[in-house]
Amino acid sequence: MQLDKNFFKEALSGAQLNTDFSFDASFSIDTRTLQKGEIFVALQGENTDGHKFIGEALKKEASGFILSKNSREKLEAQYGEQLQGKKLLFVEDPYQALLSLASKWRAQFNYPVVAITGSVGKTTT
Repeated sequence: MQLDKNFFKEALSGAQLNTDFSFDASFSIDTRTLQKGEIFVALQGENTDGHKFIGEALKKEASGFILSKNSREKLEAQYGEQLQGKKLLFVEDPYQALLSLASKWRAQFNYPVVAITGSVGKTTT
């Protein structure tokens, strides 16, 4: 299933999406592992802010971004032309947006969820 504008609007009330908005790519929260065409989610943590890595994500040819509304003006001023043609989603909190998207996606399926925990045997299994 493709994630289209309606999917995002239902999952994220109040999100600001650019007009041609659909995803058929995977998501990444780390520019070190980001692959060409993936969507970069700029998470904000205690030690760093993913918005500092927008330039790196652009170099690696991310196809879109999930960003904080609070950083919109600054990012558009800094990367305006480079963001043209990219899929952009501005939200209050990128972390909460990622959780909401995952929850909505998971709710579409009626499969059981299994968790394997512990420190012995997972890799071997």
